Amino acid sequence: MCLADSRLFLPGLNLTYTDRSSMAASTEVRVPFVDVEVVKAAFAFPGKQKITRAGGKMALKQAALSILPSEIVHRPKGLFSAPLRAWMSRDLAPLVDEVVNEGALVTSGFLRRDALRRLVADDASGRQDRSKHLWHVLTLEYWYREATAADRVAAGVGVSS
Repeated sequence: MCLADSRLFLPGLNLTYTDRSSMAASTEVRVPFVDVEVVKAAFAFPGKQKITRAGGKMALKQAALSILPSEIVHRPKGLFSAPLRAWMSRDLAPLVDEVVNEGALVTSGFLRRDALRRLVADDASGRQDRSKHLWHVLTLEYWYREATAADRVAAGVGVSS
């Protein structure tokens, strides 16, 4: 399985996807377990020492126990998600206001301004976390703007010669 992962899954999906995603976001990603010496060490361990009934990554966990507390090493896997709540309430708040009040989807009638204002109010008051909904509205708005701009360019509308 280690050989199959290293030849098929990692280069074809995992590493390529991570590389492209990080470049698209202008971020640097480090892949520490792809170091040649680490890969050689991983191949040297027998399968029984890598995966047990207690779980996977046993060799890594054993190595980590020498420097980390057990509760850290054996805790369940956690999520890594974007800080949408902070973005919607601070960094992207001006964009949210602009989209709610003057956005193309609102002015075209696709979305209702009053419903969007309720989402913003719920989120701002802390009654409900609507950050994910607001993120979807923002991304839809900007996608729509790009799609309709491309249509106008293709039709020659608004293009000066």
